[in-house]
Amino acid sequence: MRQLDERELDRVNGGFIGTALIAGVNAGNAFFNAVAPIGLALNQLGPGVAAAHQRVDASIYAAYKATAALGYALGGVGTVNYHYTSEWG
Repeated sequence: MRQLDERELDRVNGGFIGTALIAGVNAGNAFFNAVAPIGLALNQLGPGVAAAHQRVDASIYAAYKATAALGYALGGVGTVNYHYTSEWG
């Protein structure tokens, strides 16, 4: 019987899946950052639109935070740059 190498151990302990989840969160945030100018332009239609936009972004942020937390719990690695914090502070 042979010993598992580092990459194989990572896959067995969930790190591979965790890192994939974190990468997925980053991809989603990158998409929202790319289309952010559209949302910012729509915010100019009034405070109600801006408030609704922020609520939607906050909901997505919460879902992404939970997904990234699961990824980290599974042993995933990576840094997440959240769209919500870059747009709303």
